Amino acid sequence: MQAQIEAGEQAKKDLKRAEEEKKAAQEKLSDAVSALAGIRDAQEAGQKALNELLAGLAVSRENQDAVMASLRTLHSEHRQGQDALGQLLQAAIRNQETGEEKLNALHGLARDILLAEDSIAELVQACARYVRTGREEQNALIDGLIAWSRQAHQEDTKRLEAIVQASSALQEGLSAIERKVGQLQRTADETQKALEGFRGAWEQDKVNELVELYHQAENLQYDRQFDRAEEMYRQVLIKGGKDTEVYWRIVLCHYGVEYQKDDEGVYLPFLLSPDLTNPEQIAARRDLKQSLVHSPQAAYYANRLEKIDHILDAYREIRNQAQYDVFISVKQSYNGRHTIDSDIASDLYDHLTGLGLRVFNSRRSKRDIPLGRECEPYIISALLSSRVLIVVGTTAEFMNAQWVRNEWSRFQWLIRKEEKQYGRSERELFCYLGRGMSPHDIPRGLSPSKQAVIDGGDAYAILDAALMRVFSLTRPAAEPVRFPAQPPKSIPAESPKAPPIKPPKKKPSRAKSVIIAPLIILLAIVGVYAAVRAVNGLPPFSTAGTAGLPSSASALSPTPSAQDHLSSYGYVLANSVNLRSGPSAQSDRIKTLDRYILALALSSVTNEEGTWYYIRQADAEGYIMSSDFKVLKTDELSDFLQSSEYQKANGN
Repeated sequence: MQAQIEAGEQAKKDLKRAEEEKKAAQEKLSDAVSALAGIRDAQEAGQKALNELLAGLAVSRENQDAVMASLRTLHSEHRQGQDALGQLLQAAIRNQETGEEKLNALHGLARDILLAEDSIAELVQACARYVRTGREEQNALIDGLIAWSRQAHQEDTKRLEAIVQASSALQEGLSAIERKVGQLQRTADETQKALEGFRGAWEQDKVNELVELYHQAENLQYDRQFDRAEEMYRQVLIKGGKDTEVYWRIVLCHYGVEYQKDDEGVYLPFLLSPDLTNPEQIAARRDLKQSLVHSPQAAYYANRLEKIDHILDAYREIRNQAQYDVFISVKQSYNGRHTIDSDIASDLYDHLTGLGLRVFNSRRSKRDIPLGRECEPYIISALLSSRVLIVVGTTAEFMNAQWVRNEWSRFQWLIRKEEKQYGRSERELFCYLGRGMSPHDIPRGLSPSKQAVIDGGDAYAILDAALMRVFSLTRPAAEPVRFPAQPPKSIPAESPKAPPIKPPKKKPSRAKSVIIAPLIILLAIVGVYAAVRAVNGLPPFSTAGTAGLPSSASALSPTPSAQDHLSSYGYVLANSVNLRSGPSAQSDRIKTLDRYILALALSSVTNEEGTWYYIRQADAEGYIMSSDFKVLKTDELSDFLQSSEYQKANGN
């Protein structure tokens, strides 16, 4: 890389030197052009002088013509004089009267005429010589001018040829310089591209590293490993990824915030580890606010932070009053009506509160929440203060519903956090299953099969024994179970739950284990939904001999034989039966079902048209008349599943 940089610097120097040589060559060319212009000016001046000389010769010729005209005039006058003289001589001869004086005068006049003729002849000769001399001089001058012009033209031609040769050489030099400049420019461009490629690769590697760190932190955050995620986000900041979103995610990790959709599709924040420290003393919040000063999304993040602060303020206000021992998590409603799960949870609430426990159930604990207040602060307080969470469910789908999963997954996170910080956790999670379910039906991720209790029979007794173990309590055989009204003080400052209390070092009775194990197996085989029993007009938890007893009494009733139990499944009795959206023949048709199609009965309703089953078949749910649908008993279900009618109708 250093060699490329030095080559780039040398190329820049060579380029600068070539530009200076080009400038000097251009100056020489300018001087040559100026000299050529001077020669052209001198040639024009000589041509002008020649033109003036020729004009002078033309004037001399005009003067010569005038002299010749004068000579012709004198010659004419001379002839006239001769004629006059002849006339006078003739007159003298004729008259012979003229005296000697006149004759002498005539002789003198004749001599004068002769002298005049000699002078005229000399003058004519002189003019002829002058003309000859003028013509010779003119010819010599013309010849000289022509020779000078030719010599000057030859010299100019030689100079022009020299200038052209110099210009050609200069042009070739300039071309060579331009080629060298172009080569240097290409070298500089290649060097620049190499530098930019190196810089781009370096920056891309840096960006890729930041993106990888960000994705790792994001995965840790989704996995609720908030401490590690916060540390990873801070590494992103250190390496240059100072984005407001990174500061915001550090704040979310600090408070253990998750966002989930409510029934209306709005994302709501849920806090797993509410920190009640003064917000001004939390570094993550200070860093976030500083990054929001020049951020175009300041209002967006400020609004979200305000919602979290609102939940924290409400939790700070009620956390000392909203203390619980047991948290019941259950799907309360489905299609606007209470579920069977909710009824089971309500009966369980009555049983546990009758034992002196403080129990949170969103359906029954609404009186603890003032009107108009949000539930989330109370749910936070209930989850943090409860040592036991019981998930009630009659189907895996209901146990894995959004709000139910949110509650038990947050409780599991508290257990894992305490195990990491303190080596163990005093919290316990149980599943209270409806009849017809087995521990194998519990959703993956929950699956505490060793803590599963199935409704019916001795379910309450089994649960009571488990709760006694959790709270480390014993009771005389003749006395009812009574739990303390207030749990012991919590271990973590931010999580108000009971401290670890060592259970009594007492081995469980072998006889009790022998009795309970077969009972759990028997209840798992029974598999009865209370909703299906309601279809036949029976109370959810009663048997034929205990129809009028309350739920706690019915739970302790003898368990009927498995063959008498109705399963939750049934099949269609006729072909082309309509599955409708409501319990009416006028409701919209969802789909058409053929005979022997298997379906799951969820509930029933009776109106003026008769009894309707609310069933689920494949991915559709709807209503079907009871006359068109048969609910199978447990033994009938096994036989039906092996029948050819079932296999043919259901495509097996």
